[in-house]
Amino acid sequence: MVYTDHAERRMQQRAIPSLAVELLQRFGRIEHSNGGARIRYFDKRARNRLIQRERIETAQVERLANMYLVENQEGVVITAGHRTRPIRRDFKPGARMGQRQS
Repeated sequence: MVYTDHAERRMQQRAIPSLAVELLQRFGRIEHSNGGARIRYFDKRARNRLIQRERIETAQVERLANMYLVENQEGVVITAGHRTRPIRRDFKPGARMGQRQS
């Protein structure tokens, strides 16, 4: 797994273990961002897979629930953090919030 210097600093500052990043890369849901970056996070389905396949206890999975990472197209981790807002899904290039797509 490859991290940028920025990602390593943020993981240390935010107390995000490399195991959490590995689990995000294996099980996390992917949303695409502007500029081609990918955001990985644990949605309900991913959390359930962790409990069933990896036999991780529910309490441990809940501690990971709000973590996310951003990676480039080659899979290099750019940054990681804890979500404070929902991940914006179904992004349409050029659309602004509040505008309807016709």
